[in-house]
Amino acid sequence: MEGPVQTVGKPCVVCDERIKRASGTGGCPSCAVVFHRRCLERAGRCPECGEDYRAQQEAIESEQDEARFIALARGRALVLGALTLLVAAGVISLLAGAWTASFTPESLAAGGVRVTLTIGLSVLVFRGKKWAYQITIALALAAVLWSGQLALVRGPASLVAGGVYAAVLLLLLLPRTRDYLEAKRWKHLDAD
Repeated sequence: MEGPVQTVGKPCVVCDERIKRASGTGGCPSCAVVFHRRCLERAGRCPECGEDYRAQQEAIESEQDEARFIALARGRALVLGALTLLVAAGVISLLAGAWTASFTPESLAAGGVRVTLTIGLSVLVFRGKKWAYQITIALALAAVLWSGQLALVRGPASLVAGGVYAAVLLLLLLPRTRDYLEAKRWKHLDAD
């Protein structure tokens, strides 16, 4: 089976009218004739080659659904990976602060608040909230830039943190990740 048949501008094989829009049209993958779906609905077979139109359409739609499901599952895994990295970076930062000489109860409280907010923001990103996604992208970018500045003062540990935030940024900006989040926004996925 070849790719989808181009329909716009060609005459419908059933009614002979020119096809003006791709929506509401179909094409036979076997012989490449085009038609309005409304014209072919009654017959159910291609007028040229006799191929069963409904079976072809069901097979094509099934393949498309399966490919979409696989792509969205991969996007979901990327989102979970990015958000896990983000939360882990916050927890590690909090724990590392607890072992330094500058540790105070106030810094522990501030770190706890930061981790709690990161977890909350991550949950909202995973649920498809666009504003949470945009804030997370902005914060990850700021963390990458800030880590570069801190590396001059605090050394290579800041570069490692910057690398983690850069990985989060990269994962969140991948097309599959964005497609998954877009699908979540439009509720095209079942509940997780």
